[in-house]
Amino acid sequence: MSADVQTSDAVVVPSRRDRRRHETRERLFEAAMQLFSEKGFDAVTVEMITEAANLAKGTFFNYFPCKEAVVEHFFELQVQVLTEAMPAILAAAASEVSAEGEHPLWLQMRAVAHRLADRSGRSRNLTRTLIALTFTNEKVREAHINIRTKVIGTFREAVRAAQEAGQLRNDLTPEELTEFLFGIYFLALCRWAMGDAHATLHDVIDATYRVAWQGVCPQFRGSLCTRSRGEKEP
Repeated sequence: MSADVQTSDAVVVPSRRDRRRHETRERLFEAAMQLFSEKGFDAVTVEMITEAANLAKGTFFNYFPCKEAVVEHFFELQVQVLTEAMPAILAAAASEVSAEGEHPLWLQMRAVAHRLADRSGRSRNLTRTLIALTFTNEKVREAHINIRTKVIGTFREAVRAAQEAGQLRNDLTPEELTEFLFGIYFLALCRWAMGDAHATLHDVIDATYRVAWQGVCPQFRGSLCTRSRGEKEP
């Protein structure tokens, strides 16, 4: 067995070469994201990224085929957070509503949103840049759609289980609800990026999810969609 690779319980420890490659990729990624935040996506060149990372220009293309791939890597890191949380999410989805009225899946999903915010909430400028790219840059838009499809596919079974457990309204399909839940976080990002400079992304997530909960929990079913236009809330 190589001295660089050790196993424990069938888990392979990365070699020094693999660790160096990972560290170099992360240096390029962090340098690029910082520059995107400061200067905007279009103004940043590959040479600027490698210079900020203190690496040779050609090194960039060993890890990313283009600048858009850096943004796609960011999306993939966010999906990784969701993937790591899936065991807890699935367990919460199959649980019953507590005697205190707490809905385990909703609490777990809000907690995951806060973990995502730990990375997304570091710069309003960067968030605005990434949001704009999902609409204006074809490669980034395609990457975002692919990630969105993957997330919806991953969460669909958890949502179905939560509907069966009485945690979520059951008059919508799991696909419809999952897409709505995906959109809540995106809405919170938009509100924070464009809003009050004093509010943190965590603050905006709490406020957004508090209102959105009325649209997905069973006891509010129909109350938000059956009210006629102009009719006041009770």
